[in-house]
Formats: sequence, structure tokens, C-alpha cells
Amino acid sequence: MNKQSLKEFETAIRLDEKFVPAYAAMANAYAALAVYGLWNPSEALSSTAEWAEKTRAVDPASADAYAQLGYVAALRDHDWKASESDFQRALELNPN
Repeated sequence: MNKQSLKEFETAIRLDEKFVPAYAAMANAYAALAVYGLWNPSEALSSTAEWAEKTRAVDPASADAYAQLGYVAALRDHDWKASESDFQRALELNPN
């Protein structure tokens, strides 16, 4: 994952503001950048949360949004209950 990927996902969103996979990919990309130490973890996880919320706004039933929020709750906030709740909701929405 690199910064060019972020630009490509942003382009996809500009072309179709309701294209949920691009929003989810943005959240996932920022999470990966944080986990692999390629971006300031605090900033990247804040961006992950922002894009996960945007994903959920476009599609309230997006399992990807809840999964990313679960990562943020665990990695940034150390809020284990919120993390578990978000991951459980993601699994309810998409057991696969």
C-alpha cells in the first residue's frame, strides 16, 4: 500500500460518490499504513476511523466499515469492548 493507492481510491470516489468499496479501501489502506509503520500511526488510524465512518455513512450495512472501526478501537483507543462490538457487528453483516 502506498500514497498512490490513496490517490486512486480518491479518484474512484470522485467518479462515484456511492462506490462503497473505494471508501472501505481508503480505511483499509490507512490501517495498513499504520500497522506497517509507513505513516504516523496516530494520524493513519485517525484517517482509518474517518474513512470507516464515511463508508458507514454511504452504506450502514458495510461489514468493512465495522471491521476497520474495530481495528481503530483496539489499536488506537485500546477500547476492547468497543473493538469487540465492532468486530461482532462486522461478522453479523458478513460472516465470511
